[in-house]
Amino acid sequence: MINSLNVRPFGKLKSLSFIINLLLSHSCPHVCIIYILEQRENQPPVAVVTPERQTIKLPVSEAVLDAASSKDDEGVVSYHWELTQGPLGYAPTLIDSPTLQLHNLSQPGNYSYR
Repeated sequence: MINSLNVRPFGKLKSLSFIINLLLSHSCPHVCIIYILEQRENQPPVAVVTPERQTIKLPVSEAVLDAASSKDDEGVVSYHWELTQGPLGYAPTLIDSPTLQLHNLSQPGNYSYR
């Protein structure tokens, strides 16, 4: 008599998942554990920032960028914002979160973030 126990998914490694089959038999006194690795290809994340472009006209000097719709096949684990272009001397404090709230956009010019 053979008893079989299948566990799916038992665990998950960064890009591998595995199945454990436990086979018991009266004719074999040993426990046999078989690991079957199912490899899958990790896909790169897709950054989605809204709005894609916005124009700020004084007296408004604030804006919000939202990246919460970004996707990754293993789940988004962190966010990081960088100022890539801005007026001379503009150095905002950027918080690594899905939403970037910008203040003091009072100097004329282009402000670009990634």
